[in-house]
Amino acid sequence: MRRVQPSIRKNGDNWLAILKEEDGPLLLEILMDEMSCTYMASALSKKELPMTTSHMALEFCMNCLQANIEQVAVYALTDGYFRARMTIRDQREDSTYAVEVNVIDAIILAVIAACPILVAEEVFKQSNEETERTGRDYWTSRAQQAFNSMASGSGTKM
Repeated sequence: MRRVQPSIRKNGDNWLAILKEEDGPLLLEILMDEMSCTYMASALSKKELPMTTSHMALEFCMNCLQANIEQVAVYALTDGYFRARMTIRDQREDSTYAVEVNVIDAIILAVIAACPILVAEEVFKQSNEETERTGRDYWTSRAQQAFNSMASGSGTKM
């Protein structure tokens, strides 16, 4: 597992959660919706939003229960979806629990809790392979469309 630092970036019409390896070149980009981007930006800048979010409510409940988030781990990429697990420590019973969480929610909660975010090396590798395959499929498709257009006589350029 590699420790990462989160940030956000807009890419065209899409918002991305960026997980950058702390002491290395590895980078993970995860697509997120605009509302999640607002929540993450608020958490990263430590600014309060004018409403209570589910992330804030969960943090409040955990504080009342004397529990804390120890870490978040992005441990798999399955069928195009990132899988994340949050480790929670119950201070009253000195017990630890692993909870499956939506990856974007997990990152936001980790930022709020100021706990480590870890990404499995295999996830970095799989994500890069998926990005490369998707890009290759796109350009192969575009080339095939151009060829078909030229073959039919319409001569459309790429």
